Amino acid sequence: MITNVVTFHADPPGQDWYAERAARLAKDCAVHGIPCWVFQAEHAGCWQDTCLLKPRIILQALRDLRRPVLWVDADSSVVGPLDELDVLMGNTDVAAVRQQLPRKDLPVLATVLWFNCTPAAVRFLEGWAAAVESADNCSPDHDVLCRLWQADRDFLRLKELPPNWCWLPGRGNPVGAPKILFGLSSPPGRKHVRKLPEITAVVTACRRLGLMGRMMDSLRRNCVDLDQVSRWLIVDDGSSLPDRREMSRRWPHCEILYNKRHGHHESVNLAYERIATPLTLWLEDDWEFHRQGNLIHECFSILLHDPRLAQVGLPFQACQPRRTGSAVPYRFHLYTGRRNADGSDSHWPGFTLNPNLHWTDAVRACLPAKPPEFEHRMARRLRDAGRWVAHCEPSWCRHVGEVSAYTLTGRKK
Repeated sequence: MITNVVTFHADPPGQDWYAERAARLAKDCAVHGIPCWVFQAEHAGCWQDTCLLKPRIILQALRDLRRPVLWVDADSSVVGPLDELDVLMGNTDVAAVRQQLPRKDLPVLATVLWFNCTPAAVRFLEGWAAAVESADNCSPDHDVLCRLWQADRDFLRLKELPPNWCWLPGRGNPVGAPKILFGLSSPPGRKHVRKLPEITAVVTACRRLGLMGRMMDSLRRNCVDLDQVSRWLIVDDGSSLPDRREMSRRWPHCEILYNKRHGHHESVNLAYERIATPLTLWLEDDWEFHRQGNLIHECFSILLHDPRLAQVGLPFQACQPRRTGSAVPYRFHLYTGRRNADGSDSHWPGFTLNPNLHWTDAVRACLPAKPPEFEHRMARRLRDAGRWVAHCEPSWCRHVGEVSAYTLTGRKK
C-alpha cells in the first residue's frame, strides 16, 4: 500500500490518554500491512486548540513522506484493509467521508481525510492551516475544513468516500464492511467550542406568541453554540396576560421585561437598561432560523476580522463580498446614501434591529432611541462614530411576520 496513515497525539503533562490510543491505532495498521506515521505534538492548553494542530501536522507529513497520506484520528480503529485508496492517486487531490451525523452544515467528517501528494492538495492544506491559525478564528478545525471544502473547488479534485470508510458504532449497519471506526471513547477535557465573551440574548416580542414560539424553536434547532449565551431577556410590548404567562412557562430561563412605556423604541431602551455583557445577540419574534451551525462563533469571527465592525446582521444582504481569515464568508455594508441597482441597502447607514450580533457598547452609544425614525437615527449615529456593519452569507434566518408590531399596536414608526 502506497498511502501512509498519519495521526498525532498531544496529552497534557502527566497524562498519556492519546498516546495510548495512537499506539493502538499503529498496531491496527500493522495487522493490515498499512504504513503508519505517528507524530507526538505539544499540548496546546485545551482540547480544541490542540485539534487545530491537525492541518499543519498533515502538511508536514505529506512533505516529509512524499506520498499520499490518510489522516485518522488517534482514538479511531482501523478494522480492514485500505488498499483501495491508492486508486485515487490518478484522479483525486483530497477525499473525505460523507457526514452521517446530525450537523447539516458539516458535509464531511474530519476524522478520516485522504490527501494526494499533489500541488493542489498541498495548497488546500496550507489554506486550512492558515485559516485555523488566523487571529479571527474561534471555530473547531472541522468547521473550517467544511467551509473550505464547500468554497475552494476551483483548483481541487475532491471526492467523497462512502460512509463505511468512517463508521460510528451503534448507528446501524453501513452499506459495505466498515473500514475505520470512530467515536470509540470520550477523551477527558473534551469541549467542542471555545468560550467567547459573555453574551446577552434579547428577544423583542409584541402580541405574536405563535411566531415567537416558531422563532425560539427554530433557533434551538439550528444554533449549535447557543450555550454561549449567558443571559436571556424577553422585552414584551402589549401581549395579553395569558400570553405572558405562557411565555414564562415555555421559556423559564428568560427574564421577561414588560414595556409599560410602549413602542418599539422603548423596548430597545428598556433592554439596554439591563444589558451588561460585551456582546448582545438581538432577536425579534417574527423571524425563523433555517441554517444549522455555530452561528455565534461565525458572527464573532466576522467582528474580529475588522475592528471597525460593530454589528453582524444574521439575514443576508447583497453588499461587498469578503471572507475572514478563518474562511467565514460575509458581506461588508458600504453606505453610499443611494440604493444600488443590485438591490443592496447601501442607502441605509447600516445598523439594523433585524436579528444580529453586536458589540454592546457601540450600540449603547447610539441611545436613547427616540421617534420618529429612531432606527435610522441610531444607524446614522453609529455610522458617524466610524463603526460599520456586516451581514452573514448565507442567511441564518428569514422574515416570517406578515403583520408588523406597529400595526398590531397602532403606533407610528
